[in-house]
Amino acid sequence: MATDKPRNVIAEQKGSPEAAFLLCRETSSLFLHVAKSTQTIQLIDNNPAIIALFISDYLSNNGPSKQPSQSANSSPDAERRQSTMSTYHLAIIVGSNRLESTNRQLAEAIAKLLPGHIEVSYPQIDDLPLYNLDLEGERPASVNRFTDEIRAADAVLIVTPEHNRSLPAVLKNALDWGSKPMDKNVWFDKPVAITGASPGAMGAALAQQHLRQIMGILGSVVLGGEAYLQFRPGLITENGEIGEDSHQFVKSYMDRFVSLIEKLVQR
Repeated sequence: MATDKPRNVIAEQKGSPEAAFLLCRETSSLFLHVAKSTQTIQLIDNNPAIIALFISDYLSNNGPSKQPSQSANSSPDAERRQSTMSTYHLAIIVGSNRLESTNRQLAEAIAKLLPGHIEVSYPQIDDLPLYNLDLEGERPASVNRFTDEIRAADAVLIVTPEHNRSLPAVLKNALDWGSKPMDKNVWFDKPVAITGASPGAMGAALAQQHLRQIMGILGSVVLGGEAYLQFRPGLITENGEIGEDSHQFVKSYMDRFVSLIEKLVQR
């Protein structure tokens, strides 16, 4: 094994007498010394726990006597990412209290586009009382349930219709409860994405613009870009999936959101 170590080594782990791993903080590179040959792999994460998982996976699949293999449809970065992927909890808020809400249908269809390491929940908002400072002394159970759900979530997706060129009252009420008191604002620093649909051609655009302004004021990290959708035949298939015409657009938007979550939420 080479005797010269890279500068600023912050982790070293021996997998066998013939294999060792050195991590260089400056270059974020993992130096693999296996059977006197040296490989350099660029890391996607400097977390020691993730590095240890990668090392263990590398040794079990390759070892000193094996050479790393790569299929035609994979890459080293993709394989390392898959083997070290964390699970994230996404709370999907539907800004409607309709039993047959088209935006709930949209939210459930969007959830089907998410990768397996994203777990979803749908916090209820239609049972929250109207925000009233007089209730702060002893908050209703429904309010505590809602704020606890949002606080525990790694990120929030809001799927909203548009009411009179703005967001629905039931959604604004939920945002108000979550923002109070100021030092317990559950929206602060929370990754948030916004989308929604309406029958009109503008696709809830004005409601989303207003909502984007509110979430920015509350300190959320709002995903850039826009995802306005017109709810028309074919947007949601009979199987409850995003239709062909909008599938790639919605999936690209959500892929960007998943990437944002992975960058901002530390594991």
